[in-house]
Amino acid sequence: MVLGYAIASLFNLVLAIYSPDMTVVTFTALLFFSMLGLIMVDVMADALLTQKAMAEPEAVRGQLQGTIYMIRFLTEMVGFWAGSLLSNRDTWGWGLTMSQSFGLLAVLPLVSALPFLYFMDEPTVASVLPVRDQLVGILKMLSLRATWQPLAFIVLYHTLHTYNAAWGNYLQVTYHFNAFEYGSMAAVGSSVGFGGVYFYQRFLLAGGHWHFVYAFASVVIALFSIANVILVFRLNEAMGIPPYWFALGDSAIMKFAYGVQYLPSAIMFTRVCPDGQEAVAYALLTGFANLAGGFASTISNALLGIWPVQLEDMQAGGVDGVWKLTLLTSCIRFLALPFIPWLLPNTVEDLDRLKQPQFISRLGGICALVVYVAGFLWVVVMSALAIMSPCLQIVGGHGC
Repeated sequence: MVLGYAIASLFNLVLAIYSPDMTVVTFTALLFFSMLGLIMVDVMADALLTQKAMAEPEAVRGQLQGTIYMIRFLTEMVGFWAGSLLSNRDTWGWGLTMSQSFGLLAVLPLVSALPFLYFMDEPTVASVLPVRDQLVGILKMLSLRATWQPLAFIVLYHTLHTYNAAWGNYLQVTYHFNAFEYGSMAAVGSSVGFGGVYFYQRFLLAGGHWHFVYAFASVVIALFSIANVILVFRLNEAMGIPPYWFALGDSAIMKFAYGVQYLPSAIMFTRVCPDGQEAVAYALLTGFANLAGGFASTISNALLGIWPVQLEDMQAGGVDGVWKLTLLTSCIRFLALPFIPWLLPNTVEDLDRLKQPQFISRLGGICALVVYVAGFLWVVVMSALAIMSPCLQIVGGHGC
């Protein structure tokens, strides 16, 4: 954790000092390494949480994870509100410049996190497995049907969660949303995300209900994504709802649905992690979902070429393609629904039954690894292209 915070602070400090004179490529590369440090911290935190969660009594299994994730949403909310208030300098005439913002980000971990690491209950590791044995353990985990079958659904589910990649530009061009309005939407989203996790923990955790949760989240997110069309046709004005408040409410409901489905995947991953390999196993499993999110971003960026929805098109008054792209990307999300009863267990008991020896498939584990490696390489290539050729349409550009 110390190393991760140090890396993040170092690169944020470099950005604070030199960002006004940087090229886009240099800026993006430094931001990448800053985020890498934070991801290192996040992986270690997840490893500690997974170890503690695995030791929970069966009667309360999942309660600890739910509590920690609610705290995570609350701290995100504080960060988003602070960022919203401090980053609206152009509109309000006061606040932080970009350099000052990165300077604050460089200092924050040193005063808000590092001093408390002294009190952290870190388990003592008597011995570390050789790398070969660790790889064998990971392959055994992936060969469990309780691992590769839910993973297949998680990858498919997140890959199909496409979105209108031009929507942010549309809100800025048409409704002139400022930094505070964008940030406050994210802050409110974290607040209702907290509510979603609490709702699942309080009312659904005991029975699992994973089929209902993912079906509910898919339908709600898709429907309220489609509802953005109301802003395009300005129907909100006929309802007497200002565009900001409509967008805020629409985003909040979708974030609640995300919050409800946040805990089930964490519980699934924790149930299959091998003892002594919590960090690498949980990071690998959550990595599948993150890589699938990268696939969804690539698909969303590629769909920008179907209709003229680039920033230049909107500034020229061409917004007709926005509602079409919103409708298309929202409807794609419904495609995951038929796979829920086929690939996804409904309860912890259903998941544990898939751990039985007769369900072990070495081929399933190898296929999972192939998907992970291919996804990782894909994300690396897309990230490199985004840095070196940001004009490419596949990474969200307008075409070179």
